[in-house]
Amino acid sequence: MDYLLRDAYFTGTKYGEFDLARILRVIRPYRGGIGFDANGMHAVEDYIVGRFQMYQQVYFHPVSRSMEMILTHLLERAKTLYEAGKFDTRFNPRLLIPFF
Repeated sequence: MDYLLRDAYFTGTKYGEFDLARILRVIRPYRGGIGFDANGMHAVEDYIVGRFQMYQQVYFHPVSRSMEMILTHLLERAKTLYEAGKFDTRFNPRLLIPFF
């Protein structure tokens, strides 16, 4: 829930906004999982719809997807060069190694 609110804020959209405080007030644990009081269902529905809209409008946007693919290909190429020992000796890829 937190990432959805942050992503809505930083992308400047209204899609992912919902009432987190209300959801936290109406959530109820039980032996088989969690439930919600009926008077808080609108807040839960807003969360579900907001998440769907963020995926449709932001996360799966063609520009976002293309940047993910470019980054994936760049990291694959960097890994190949690193494993082959072909990095320039002036370049230290220690920050990239966890991504390999």
